[in-house]
Amino acid sequence: SDNTLTQIVPVNKIPTGESGGVGIVSLGIYESNDKLIDVVGWGQGAAPRGPEEAREGDGLQIVSSPGIGPEETIERMAYSTSTALTMASIPALGEHALKGNAFDSNNNAVDWVHHTDVESDIPHNSFDVEDPQSGTPAVGALVFIDDGLSASAMALSAPIPGTFTVTNIATGTWTVLASSNGWVYMNENAFVAPDTETMLGPIFLSSPAIGGLVTGRVVDSGGIGIYDILLEASGETDFTDANGYFRFQLGVGTYTVVANPNNYNSSYTIGEATGIIVQTGQITHTPDITLFEGGIVKGFVTTNGTDPLPWIPMIAVTDPGGDEVGSTVSDLMGNFSFPNLPVGTYLFSPQVEVGESATPASLSATTVSGLTVFAGTITVSSAFGTLRGAVSATNKPITTGVLICAVPQPAIIGSEPPLIDNTLRSGTTYYYMASSNADGGYSINLRGGMTYNVYAWYSTITNGVPHTVNQTGVAALTAGGTATLDFSW
Repeated sequence: SDNTLTQIVPVNKIPTGESGGVGIVSLGIYESNDKLIDVVGWGQGAAPRGPEEAREGDGLQIVSSPGIGPEETIERMAYSTSTALTMASIPALGEHALKGNAFDSNNNAVDWVHHTDVESDIPHNSFDVEDPQSGTPAVGALVFIDDGLSASAMALSAPIPGTFTVTNIATGTWTVLASSNGWVYMNENAFVAPDTETMLGPIFLSSPAIGGLVTGRVVDSGGIGIYDILLEASGETDFTDANGYFRFQLGVGTYTVVANPNNYNSSYTIGEATGIIVQTGQITHTPDITLFEGGIVKGFVTTNGTDPLPWIPMIAVTDPGGDEVGSTVSDLMGNFSFPNLPVGTYLFSPQVEVGESATPASLSATTVSGLTVFAGTITVSSAFGTLRGAVSATNKPITTGVLICAVPQPAIIGSEPPLIDNTLRSGTTYYYMASSNADGGYSINLRGGMTYNVYAWYSTITNGVPHTVNQTGVAALTAGGTATLDFSW
């Protein structure tokens, strides 16, 4: 090696029949100067073996007598399953002989092998390079598979350190994520066949964990996965695979995952999963996101059948049922659009203000998957109409004024004008009043679409004594319409 041996062993010789230890110290090139990089201790008998300062764990047990003999070597294992024979170079090349010596569970007793002269290993130097095939077992690492069925597993310390088993996995190709101490491994193409044990081989946690993985599935109303649906979460996007699965790598935080944003696929509705918590080095499974076959419904709002009317609130309700499923507002051109409606029949109605009416009151339309349907045109106009007429006595216009009062049926008024007080003001009946003018005509603005009981009171004075007489009539008024009702005495 390019490092130096410590002086743990006198004059760098390994005495036979004795315990011993060797350490590697940094020269300050890749690590701080004099940093202890690795140690191995050995000896015979019970643990611990080797000097305390030159061993990890129990120390390697030497079983030959009197100890490490001439031409014998000790070697770090390539895998946790390596043996002296699989690591040997002579007389036959072992299956692990050319694998990098990298297995390190921090216990010399299980990390090293002792080669006798029969199965000796050829010494190595800096010109003899082997790629490492293992490392320190990540005992306690969490392993996740995004099949949506299996549970996570933990890498165990026994029987082989760092090994794990995930059971109850759905068949198919999945993403495997392993995480430990801020480092992760990800394999996005792990294939699991039916009734078969899949071996992944050594897993290296070599990438720093900067977040976690979010995975889930987009399904239709029958629970079948939908292919090629766009998913979006905080600017990150993905498309579902043939089975409806998706995957995101996201930073730590809480997210909303939107399926089919902005009706990217117009044949389906929009769906979402909210409150998705992402943790470092873990897979978060979202609930299934269900999309329904859907389409787009558009319409037009006008004031007179031609001119557009913007900013009119519109709602969509199921028909039958009356359950509200969406709302929107007409744009500057009077157009409204409902882009996210499952296939079905709906009623679309404007939310008019007091004093307004809509013709028709609602539009009916049935959505078609992937298509745009025009529901029709709604005309919004003033809901008030005008009741007008003339008042006369002995065939002459009354110029002194007649009190006119109208109430929606079935409300009635007695022979006397109503007393305007708190009781009247807090009641549920609307009273519309006016006084005729000097030419004997009157006019009252009333809400259309109703029939009214109309009352008129005419007062005169005879010999200094006032007299009031009244008449009644009935008028039906349409929104924006005009009705005429005359009174004469």
